[in-house]
Amino acid sequence: MKILFIKIFLVFVINAVFFISINSFAQQEGKVQKTINISVVQNSFLVDKYKKIIVSAYNRLGYKVILHQTPMGRSLLLTNSSRLDAELIRLTAIEKKHPNLLRVPVKLADGRLELFCSTKVVCNESVLSDPTTTIGITNGSSISENFMINKKAKIYKINTQLNLGSMLKKERLNYILNITNKNQISLFGLDRNKYQTVPLMHIEAYHYVNKKYKSLIPKLAQALKKELKVIE
Repeated sequence: MKILFIKIFLVFVINAVFFISINSFAQQEGKVQKTINISVVQNSFLVDKYKKIIVSAYNRLGYKVILHQTPMGRSLLLTNSSRLDAELIRLTAIEKKHPNLLRVPVKLADGRLELFCSTKVVCNESVLSDPTTTIGITNGSSISENFMINKKAKIYKINTQLNLGSMLKKERLNYILNITNKNQISLFGLDRNKYQTVPLMHIEAYHYVNKKYKSLIPKLAQALKKELKVIE
């Protein structure tokens, strides 16, 4: 009888250990499957600094991050339609036309939208209302497009920020809308000392998630604040 009891007890212990192991493995597998797909705008100086910060913030919450290099205009279409989960960093101007993208309320960067002009032309805000003037902007840049809505100048769209800067350098364009950070460094790779400049408006940038991750925003905001403190 005693031997039978011991056998039953051993079987119970083995089954319990097996169940705990399977349950633990399943939990670990669940963590591995917790993945976030983030769109990163191609050829943008703005994103490089913030990749590590945002990836680390998601890692704190148990997410594996996959970054997708995407053209600026297509990026918003993919994230707004849920084919991608988040935008690494974007200006607040995107909110008007992309209601499915929610701002994580931790400011990542601020700066200015500026008019950059060749030294050979008149450079002031009045040129934006001149129908004979052509202003270069980045295709898919909501801030530039929104700013130019009621302006009479012609718009010439270029696919990437670096290419737009190159057009001004090579004097193929005399005017472009450029973004500078709070240290007045051009995000388009331009030396501001070589051009005439006119400040137009203050801008701010945040991380954005598709609305399906709305419940994650409070925890993500806290994680981002911790990561920003690390680099201060």
